[in-house]
Amino acid sequence: MHTGMLHLHNFMRWIILITAVIAVITYLTGLLKEKEFSKGADRIGLIFTIVMDIQLLTGLYLYFKSAAFQSLTSDFGATMKSTYLRFFGIEHLIGMLIALILVHAGRSRVKKYAESGKKYRIGLIFYALALIIMLAMIPWPFRHEIAKPWFPGMPL
Repeated sequence: MHTGMLHLHNFMRWIILITAVIAVITYLTGLLKEKEFSKGADRIGLIFTIVMDIQLLTGLYLYFKSAAFQSLTSDFGATMKSTYLRFFGIEHLIGMLIALILVHAGRSRVKKYAESGKKYRIGLIFYALALIIMLAMIPWPFRHEIAKPWFPGMPL
């Protein structure tokens, strides 16, 4: 089960990144072209929020089963000294939770405004910040001490 959840979490990363980029581009073009706020823009915000929520659930399962969490609860000092354990035990979790909160806050704020320009501006700000944080908190293959492969089973 753990391996399946790890594969799902990795696969969802790509869906989230694609959705985030589409959301940012949609809101940016809507703002720049001064478009009327569309159902499509609203839908991409909703999809972005939903895939983030699914990712949270798979991530929490993996987190509580991880060696980083076990180390964190048994020896906090040793966890903080290890780049790998600190990243997966604290930094990744907190960064991704902040990104999730930004996505939810952006979706909520977008629904509050009547003016299309404000909807696009607010959505763009929140979704772009969430995307930047997510990109920083992903254990990319080029991040030496915390590297994970592009896809599970692939060499680094």
